[in-house]
Amino acid sequence: MAIDPEDLDPENPLPSANVRAASYYLASTRIPCPHCGAITPLTAVALAPAHETWDGESEEWQLVPANAFLFCIEAVSVTVHARLRRMVPNFSFHSSWANHCEHCERVIGEHEVHGEPGRGFTPQNEDEAAGIVLTEVAEPFEAAAAGYSLEPEFFARMRRG
Repeated sequence: MAIDPEDLDPENPLPSANVRAASYYLASTRIPCPHCGAITPLTAVALAPAHETWDGESEEWQLVPANAFLFCIEAVSVTVHARLRRMVPNFSFHSSWANHCEHCERVIGEHEVHGEPGRGFTPQNEDEAAGIVLTEVAEPFEAAAAGYSLEPEFFARMRRG
């Protein structure tokens, strides 16, 4: 089922968007900060099946029947930006959206968040996956993201919040 463009925010289009969905998840977990060692929250954006990605070659939106995590998020729609500002105080924008330690305020790199097995949003087993909470945001999502992890392992074992 394709997403009707009218379901997105027509008054605040994101011309650079390469991913969109009728809703999205804010994923949350906690890790030791790689800089100061204190336990700090992490947040990521995840999408359920039936989201769409922009195919530059065909210049069409393509339906994706799988879960995904986004990373290296370069831009989001105005409505998503407002939601992130309200719900995720340690997630902010520099050259891309990034997590910050709530203690030392340093940026936590995408490798720590998505690339290191057993840390952040890259669980190695079902128990680690159960430590990740997915909170559904029932609002349209639009973003430009340079990173995309299709069908992350143990996604079904992450808790719904």
